[in-house]
Amino acid sequence: MRGVVISAFVLACIAGQASAANFAPFKVETQRFKAAYQCPQSKVTGPMLGDGSLFGCVSGAAQTAKYFINETPKGGRVENVKVMWNDWFDDIGYGLHADRNEAFKMVDVLAAMYAPAERDHLRQMFESRKDKKLKANGFTFSYTYRRGPKIDERLIVVTQ
Repeated sequence: MRGVVISAFVLACIAGQASAANFAPFKVETQRFKAAYQCPQSKVTGPMLGDGSLFGCVSGAAQTAKYFINETPKGGRVENVKVMWNDWFDDIGYGLHADRNEAFKMVDVLAAMYAPAERDHLRQMFESRKDKKLKANGFTFSYTYRRGPKIDERLIVVTQ
């Protein structure tokens, strides 16, 4: 089994992206992300309360840039992939728009893995203050923007 997972990972790396409308298996997707992005704080949390495992990467000086891969409840497959940025528009010590560069690096990785031709479009969506949806390469990219008292939550969720 280990050889199959490693072989699948090598093929996924060679291909450079998941096939249209299909995520690679959960373990392969987490390895693909780790190969593309240096995350000092990443971990997989095991399944709880009927959910699958969760891969999470928290990055940036203020730890406001986040990348998540959610496993299906029955395990093994990816339910969705998320990039979240808690965008501080009020400086509380980390500067305005803390971790912006890290959040956009995560968007770039997301684009490279699932819709390379839509990189610029996904970056524009992530800066928007309006919810948007994009269908590309067999995936759906749903962007939501929520204004808080000091933080804007910017979230892209990728589904098949």
